[in-house]
Amino acid sequence: MIRVNWGFVDKVVYINLAKRTDRRENIEFQLKKMAVPPEKIIRFEAIEHDEGALGCAMSHVAVLTMAKENDWQNVLILEDDMVFNDDDESHDRINYFFSSLVSTNWDVGFLSGSYFRIAQIKECFYKASCVYLANSYIVNHHYYDELIDVFDVSIDQMNKGVNRYECSLDIFWHHLMGRDDWFALYPCVGYQLVDMSDIEGYITDRVSYFSRTIDEM
Repeated sequence: MIRVNWGFVDKVVYINLAKRTDRRENIEFQLKKMAVPPEKIIRFEAIEHDEGALGCAMSHVAVLTMAKENDWQNVLILEDDMVFNDDDESHDRINYFFSSLVSTNWDVGFLSGSYFRIAQIKECFYKASCVYLANSYIVNHHYYDELIDVFDVSIDQMNKGVNRYECSLDIFWHHLMGRDDWFALYPCVGYQLVDMSDIEGYITDRVSYFSRTIDEM
């Protein structure tokens, strides 16, 4: 079994609502399965809000603020419905992706996501131009403020009553993605658990979103 080299990652923070003990069990199982060093793992208690997407955005901002205040070199942010693929090929791709980030200028990197526009640079290392879903992404230390600022705009818009489908954080981050150094690991090394969504209010199955072929994007 190929093991992931987690040395590149400073901290792994997973976002989890207090009431979602089932999700906590899932993500902690995933992290153990992936052999993430326990000293790197932090649970962030998600901010609960009547508007789930608003609480989600506020939670991501709080994690980025924590990373900034603690001067972490980078932070891998996971939502608690992340499921990692359990195979050598996926583990090998993660290692390749991390080593590729080390050797380039980067701002954000996706381990998985709903990819719509990516361009191959080499092997499984792609430039990201259009990606949705914030369930597994790593942020470089110099970029915390950039993301915080754009997520704050998302929060402000939702507080003003703008429909979340027009201003969620994974809508607003596209203002940065096309301009800056955002990368994606493809094929994805994980997906969202099929489960009850606190944002949508029903069971969501987005597994297929994480397995689009290049031709389907």
